[in-house]
Amino acid sequence: MKVLKYPYPYKAWLTISNDPDNTDIAVWKELDDYLFNELNLDWANSVFLFNFNQNLPEQVSVKSHPEISDQSIDTLHTWGDFVHAGEKGFTRNDAKEGLALLEKKGINPLVWVDHSRFTGNLIHENTWGGIPEHVDSSGNTYKVFEYSLDLIKKAGIRYAWNGNVTNVIGQDRIVKLNQLLKPYKAPIKATLLLNKAVGMSVEEYLDTDNNAYKRKRFKDGNELYCFKRFGEWKNADIDGLSETLSRSNIDELIKNQGVMIAYTHLGKRNASSPPRDHHIPESTKARLKDIVKKQKAGVLNFSSVSKLLDYLILRDHIKLSGNSVDFQSDGLRFSNLKRSDLKGQSFSFKGTSKPFILLDGQSCSDYELIETNEIITVRF
Repeated sequence: MKVLKYPYPYKAWLTISNDPDNTDIAVWKELDDYLFNELNLDWANSVFLFNFNQNLPEQVSVKSHPEISDQSIDTLHTWGDFVHAGEKGFTRNDAKEGLALLEKKGINPLVWVDHSRFTGNLIHENTWGGIPEHVDSSGNTYKVFEYSLDLIKKAGIRYAWNGNVTNVIGQDRIVKLNQLLKPYKAPIKATLLLNKAVGMSVEEYLDTDNNAYKRKRFKDGNELYCFKRFGEWKNADIDGLSETLSRSNIDELIKNQGVMIAYTHLGKRNASSPPRDHHIPESTKARLKDIVKKQKAGVLNFSSVSKLLDYLILRDHIKLSGNSVDFQSDGLRFSNLKRSDLKGQSFSFKGTSKPFILLDGQSCSDYELIETNEIITVRF
């Protein structure tokens, strides 16, 4: 018996990682109506908990617009927008208030995405959010008041954006090093010499692996799984999304049989775009409709960011022995696997023998088996 990369009959998997920057309530309602009601996408959004951005005072947050918490949410775009906030500086107390708000609204995030130059970021632009203490060049130790990684973990978050975007179409697959190095201007020879000097491999130094996720240990000892997003910085808005999700890109994703976490800001328009009555351009609507068609055709799977990453973690920790399929805990996202941890997921196996399903070595009977062309799919 062999586990397939993705649930049968899908060849690839797509999700969209949205940052809520520039989204006012009118735009939020239009996006909500189109994505969740008209297209009926199996997706989850990203939120700011608070908004102190004086350049974008109408930007929605859970605190200022509690109705947005009724939407399916799996991502925190940090604790809130504390950029361009004047005298309002972020401290750990804001994170504590954020935790209380999450509990009050019943929001259970799994994904964290750094925001702009936010002082509490974990990876992108700065790392103060993951450092409890700072030691200066004279050996003096200072408390870091922006530190909150322990609270991020307490909120339930297990995945974090690694701060990079990639132009490689399809992660979760092996590609040649020269393709991974394509975005970098430095010649490979010079890079290799530099690697010798710093004592790191090309992949480590430039973060050029093509894995869909990587386990990262932070300075405070906490660990998260980090993922990269696909796209270009210039296309990370509602207009550029049609380029990110172009037919050629999606066709290549399916051909490459990989996953894509597309990077965008659904609430942001490109400054060069012409005036229009509605926020979502027809070109972007057309690309999203294409994706729905491909999903219904059983070619391209689409889900929330957290569902995709959960699937990959569960798949990569399956232990096969004869017709025994043992889903094993990874120790970070899942500990002591329960039936509810696999709810909504499907896994496909090549073989003709009926599988015997285990969760951390314990038998599990609450699932559906679907047999198609010598492929058995286990649906939870």
